[in-house]
Amino acid sequence: MINRADLNLAVHKPFLGLVYVVGRPAEKFFGARYGDRKAGLDSMTQKWTGFAILARAGLAIGYALIVNQTFSEAGRTLTIIVPTSVAIFEQIGPLAARFALVRNGETRPEVPSESPALD
Repeated sequence: MINRADLNLAVHKPFLGLVYVVGRPAEKFFGARYGDRKAGLDSMTQKWTGFAILARAGLAIGYALIVNQTFSEAGRTLTIIVPTSVAIFEQIGPLAARFALVRNGETRPEVPSESPALD
C-alpha cells in the first residue's frame, strides 16, 4: 500500500521517474528493432514493433515488487514510479499498437456495414 511518506519520497526524486518513463519506451523500441533485425523481418515491421509492445507491463510490476521486498528505500521509490508509468503506458499503449498495425499495413481498411439500419 502506498502511504503519504512514499509519495513525498517520490516527489523528491522526480528525475528517477523521468528516466524510467523515457527509458522504458526507448528500451522497447530499440530492443524490438534489434530483435526484428536479428529475426530477419522486413524493415516496416522493424520500424513499428516498438509501438505495438509499449503497453506490456507485467514484468515491470513483478520486478518492482521484488525490489520493494529486497531494498527498502529503492523499493518505496519504485513502488510509486513503476505503477504510475504503467498507468501512463496502458493508456497510450493500445493507441500506439493500433498506430503501428495501421502503419505497417497489417489491418484492412474499414468497410461500411451493409446491414440495414434498425428502425
